[in-house]
Amino acid sequence: MRGIIYGFAASFLTSVMLLALLVIACDRERSDGTSKLPISSGVARCVEGDCVNGRGSKVEATGERYAGDWKQGLRHGIGTAHWPDGDSYTGQWMHDHPHGKGVYVKSNGERYEGDWQMGKRQGKGKAQWPDGSFYVGDFNNDRAHGMGVFVDTGGMRYEGEFKNGMAHGKGVLITPSGKRTSGHWQDGKPTL
Repeated sequence: MRGIIYGFAASFLTSVMLLALLVIACDRERSDGTSKLPISSGVARCVEGDCVNGRGSKVEATGERYAGDWKQGLRHGIGTAHWPDGDSYTGQWMHDHPHGKGVYVKSNGERYEGDWQMGKRQGKGKAQWPDGSFYVGDFNNDRAHGMGVFVDTGGMRYEGEFKNGMAHGKGVLITPSGKRTSGHWQDGKPTL
């Protein structure tokens, strides 16, 4: 029995010592001041600069990377974030959220450039989709809302009011040949 306990204790201590050596080796800094800690380590880590109150680069345990301004340990100011799925955001941040002017690009090619408020599209902006369609105008709570223009891949164009992401209110539908139809829209459909 005593041999089993000693064997277990020796094995456990060896594992702990190897882990400690790995952490010490990975935690050493390069001559340029950045860390050698691998990104895949599962530990959030400031890899360059000041990630509390200043300018720095940080890699999260999830693989998300951010380089830019920090305030009280939160993204705040100007910076760029890259997510493991290929999405990215470059622009202004406030309290760890996109806020102000910025560009969000999804890995599928979808893109939004414009105003942000606490992580949501809010204000003026332009959304573009991979198929070539786009919307330019007002956004509210992450959706087209207010005055705007939507152009689909075939060149069909709607200019007018939007509500919750759909044509809603007064608007004009313009065909690729230039034919104009004015009217009222409700939930994306013309009313008679």
